[in-house]
Amino acid sequence: MAEPKALTRQEVAQSCQEALDFMGIGAIYYTFDGEILYFNEALWQILELGSFFDSPEALIGKSIQSTVQYIRPTGEIRALIRERGAIKGHEYPVRTLSGKFKWLIADGCMGGRLDTGEEYIRLFVQENTAERRSVELLRIQRDIASALGAVETLEQAFGELSDILVRRTGFDCVCALVPDEEGGLVPLVAR
Repeated sequence: MAEPKALTRQEVAQSCQEALDFMGIGAIYYTFDGEILYFNEALWQILELGSFFDSPEALIGKSIQSTVQYIRPTGEIRALIRERGAIKGHEYPVRTLSGKFKWLIADGCMGGRLDTGEEYIRLFVQENTAERRSVELLRIQRDIASALGAVETLEQAFGELSDILVRRTGFDCVCALVPDEEGGLVPLVAR
């Protein structure tokens, strides 16, 4: 019996592409300037681009801004990946080119071209459906219940809640108004 022959890079790459499409995971690779280098079938379907582009390959060389209408500032994900090197479970809203609002969740990191070493972004995207959001909400509730069990003051409780919300939702700031002794409201702000 003959020794099995190792798969070539091309065969492995093709297999990975097929697996992502099969699992419904969108994949896009793009430069830090926003030029699309790779766009898979699953992401093309998630973003409902069939009415606007003939195929995912038609997006190669185009700007990432031609795929969706951004609700948050463009470049948010690029900046996070540049700063951190990678993101995991980053949730963000977009509006499709047909006007449909969607929440997406992405994992991404930097990559580098083998021939030139030029850096680019590898982003793997799924639509954040109601089921996924329900699971995340349950995790947040569990974290809150666990954290609040050990606090003794309102300030400690607010600090714990703020930490959880910032960590789990990506909020930049959490603010609450609490009553003071004179019947007024005092703002508590935490990052």
